[in-house]
Amino acid sequence: MTEAEVVKPRLRRTSEEIRGLLHAAASTYFAQNGYAGTSTRAIATQAGVSETLLFRHFGTKSGLFEATTLDRFQGAVDEFVARWDRRPMVAGKEDAHAAAYLSALLKLVRAQRGVMFALLTLDRDEPEVEAIQVAAMLAFEKLLGGVVRHVLSDADGTLYPGVEPEVTGPAVAALVCAVTLLDEWLFPPGTTRPAAGVLDEEVISYLLYGVSSRPR
Repeated sequence: MTEAEVVKPRLRRTSEEIRGLLHAAASTYFAQNGYAGTSTRAIATQAGVSETLLFRHFGTKSGLFEATTLDRFQGAVDEFVARWDRRPMVAGKEDAHAAAYLSALLKLVRAQRGVMFALLTLDRDEPEVEAIQVAAMLAFEKLLGGVVRHVLSDADGTLYPGVEPEVTGPAVAALVCAVTLLDEWLFPPGTTRPAAGVLDEEVISYLLYGVSSRPR
C-alpha cells in the first residue's frame, strides 16, 4: 500500500474545541452584522461545524448570542466596576481621580464597540431577546453608577452642587458613547481624525470643566 493510499483517520474534535470555534465565529459575525443580520448557518459554516452541533451546544440563536456577546459585555463591565470601586478617591484630588476614571471608561467602551453595536441592534419586539436586552441595560446601569461615584461626587461621596444623578450621569455616558461609537460619523473619510488620546483628553476636559472654566 502506497503512502497516498493510506487514509488517515479524522481527528474528532472535543466539545470544548467545537464550542470555542462557534464562540469565535459568532462573536465576529454578531459584532459585524448585528443579531438580525447574522444567521446560525453562517456561524456554523465559519466555524466548520454543522448547524445541528451549534444548536446542540447553545440551544438557540439567542442562546449563542447570550453566551458570546452579552456575557462578554457583562464580564467586562463587572471587572471594570469592581476594579474602580476598589480604588479610593483621595480628598483634594477628585479631579485627577475623575479624569483617570473617564479615561479608563473611554477605553472600555472603545474596546467593547462591536459588542455594544450588536446589543443595540436587538429588536425590542422579539420575545427571545427580551431577557438579553434587560441584562444588557442592567450592566450599563452599573457603568452609570460608576460615573456618579467617581466623577460626580467628591471624596466623601457627596454629589457636587447642581448635579442630578438621574440626568447628569446619563449625559456623561452619552458623550462617552458618542465619541467612541460614532467616531466614523464625527470624523468621516477625508477629514483629519485626531489620535484617540487627543480626543479623550478633549472629552475629559469638557466633562470636568466645560468650555469657559477650563484650567488656563
